[in-house]
Amino acid sequence: MSTTSGNSNIIAPVPGVGTAAKAQPPSRSGFLWRLISSIVLWGIMLSVIFWLPPTALYIFVNVVLARAVWEFYRICEAKGLRTYKVWGVIGTLAAGWVDVEDPVQLLISGTEGHAIVMDNHLYYRSKHIPNSDSKDPFTQLPPAHKPPMLQFLDALGGAPDQPLVKPDEAAARVVVMEAMYRGAREQKWVKLG
Repeated sequence: MSTTSGNSNIIAPVPGVGTAAKAQPPSRSGFLWRLISSIVLWGIMLSVIFWLPPTALYIFVNVVLARAVWEFYRICEAKGLRTYKVWGVIGTLAAGWVDVEDPVQLLISGTEGHAIVMDNHLYYRSKHIPNSDSKDPFTQLPPAHKPPMLQFLDALGGAPDQPLVKPDEAAARVVVMEAMYRGAREQKWVKLG
C-alpha cells in the first residue's frame, strides 16, 4: 500500500494489490473476429453447395439459423428483455422445416391449367398447349441454363453471350430503387429521369 503525499491518514489503492483482478472475457465484437468467421463460414457454405448433397446444405442452413436465433435472443437478454431461447430456436427451426426429400418443389393452380414439379419432373396441363395432360411428365422444354454463379464465372472467363443482367440494366434498377427509398424517406412521389 502507498500513502498520499501530505496526509498520512489517506491510503490510496495500488492497482493489483489487495483486490482480485477480474478476468475479462475475450471480446468477440471486434471487426477482425467477424471478418475471419465470415470468411470461414462462406468457405464452408460454398463447399456444401458445390460438393455435398442437398441434405448437407439443409443441415448447414439450419445450424446457422439456430445459432443466429440464439445470438438474437442473447442480445435481447442483454437489453433486459425476457426471452425463451430454447423454445425460440425450436419454433424457428420447426417453422422453417422443409421435407429433406422435397418431392413437390412447385405447385401452381389456375383456372385454365396447372403445373406441378414433382421428383424433378414437370407435370403440366393447359387448355392452350396441346399434349399437356398432367398424367405424363411434360418434356417439350428448352435445355436448362447453368446455375447463375457458373454463368457469372464463365463470363469472367471470357465466354460470350451469357444470359446475365447487363450493367446498364442493373444501373437502371438501382436508379429505381434509390427513387423508391427517397420517396419513402421524404413521403412524396419522386420523378425518374
